[in-house]
Amino acid sequence: MTPGWKRTLTGGLLALGILGAACSNYGGAKTTGSASAPATTTAPSKTTAPAETSAATSAAGVTCDTSAGKTAVVMQGFAFAPPKLSAKACTTVSLDNKDSATHTFTIDGTSINVNLPEGSKGSAELALAPGDYIYYCRFHGSADGTGMAGKLTVT
Repeated sequence: MTPGWKRTLTGGLLALGILGAACSNYGGAKTTGSASAPATTTAPSKTTAPAETSAATSAAGVTCDTSAGKTAVVMQGFAFAPPKLSAKACTTVSLDNKDSATHTFTIDGTSINVNLPEGSKGSAELALAPGDYIYYCRFHGSADGTGMAGKLTVT
């Protein structure tokens, strides 16, 4: 080989390194979902609303009842308690997995899909339009309401 091969090799590796660094964030920040609907539900920023305001719009574009509050769902014995739940739009559901198996709190057609390892706790905001929904565990139930599943009515 000629004496300049080291210089050529070094220059080529340097160029590849610069190209790799420049392309590592090609297209900007990593995002998921479409521009019109977020892939995951995010909590709206907390702001102080005037007392006469009774509704707000969630990050998912759902009109929320500002008095929505909280409710709880327990996963135990491979079942949800309560098996039927009625809540206002944007209610926060606290989730408690008391089983020795991983469960999910999933509602198809929405961004609600919370994975809860054994003995863990979590939460989900019900930023959903009024109507009836099935919540279920992807591992032990199904969206048709069989197995580990429950019914949610959003008002």
